[in-house]
Amino acid sequence: MPINIERVKQMREQMGSDQSQYVQVDMWRPPEGRSVIRMLPSVSSTEEVPFKTVGYHSISKRSHICPRVTSDSECPFCKFVDTLFQSKAQADLDLAKALRVQRKAAWWIIVRGQDEKSPKVWVSSPKISRQLLDHLAASEYGDYTDLTEGRDFNIDAVIPATDSPIQYTLTAKGSPSPLFTSKEDMKEVLLKIKESPISEVFTCMAYEKLAGILDSVHGKGAAPKQEKVEHPVEVEPKHQESTPADTTTQPNPRCYSEFDSKDVECSRCKITKECSAARTEKEKPKKEPVGASEPVKTDPTPKAKVEEQDVDDLLADIRGKKKE
Repeated sequence: MPINIERVKQMREQMGSDQSQYVQVDMWRPPEGRSVIRMLPSVSSTEEVPFKTVGYHSISKRSHICPRVTSDSECPFCKFVDTLFQSKAQADLDLAKALRVQRKAAWWIIVRGQDEKSPKVWVSSPKISRQLLDHLAASEYGDYTDLTEGRDFNIDAVIPATDSPIQYTLTAKGSPSPLFTSKEDMKEVLLKIKESPISEVFTCMAYEKLAGILDSVHGKGAAPKQEKVEHPVEVEPKHQESTPADTTTQPNPRCYSEFDSKDVECSRCKITKECSAARTEKEKPKKEPVGASEPVKTDPTPKAKVEEQDVDDLLADIRGKKKE
């Protein structure tokens, strides 16, 4: 088969410069006020979930994708953070907390009322990501990405007057609804996201580039790269829970559930039980105040019903298609 030169040019453009971290897609961030969105299902036969976990490290007011969380590869930031958490110095612990990875979920979505047949990629905040995954795991709203019985969600964004982070609130719409009333509209959108499965949207910067950024801020050699070996997991386990921790020398970050329980610092903390109780209380779903969510009500203009079997066949057909 001859090489498709136009495709090569397109892919080279998507690569951009060494700073590029995304395949060329339409990224979306909630504007101030309320937006109504719908998470889309996975259309790849190799994806078991409709989202991608992406890690971010923040440094000098910029965020960089974490290779360890995003692609299960070596990350200079994570190695540096692991080293800092072994220190007794408070300054090192504070720096480790500032540089540690933040895990977020990335989704293909549509935004209601805004060119709904042009899907966008949304990276939800850590708090909202946990909420959405909790809803899926608990089946509280069923599979909210389902094409016929899924759910729309309200996202309210409040921008503080100060430099504080934007505050996001997530609430489910009152009742299930189809993605579209037309099977052809569904097919059009699903074929678009088929071109860029969510698991392939994010690419990590080269290790040397990330290490250079880290060195430029925190000193040369902040995170030296180890030589590659045949079995790297045996040399540097990704998870260090099995490594005996000296409780007399390990730091006590006292984050009280701010850290992810899978992070290395949690396995070394002296207040594991106390923090676990705090985490459980923190993640307990709160009752919404009266009027905070929309009441369940019947739409006065009933939407046309899409046959569920036809939609299942459509999704199965698209998942089976190969990219052209």
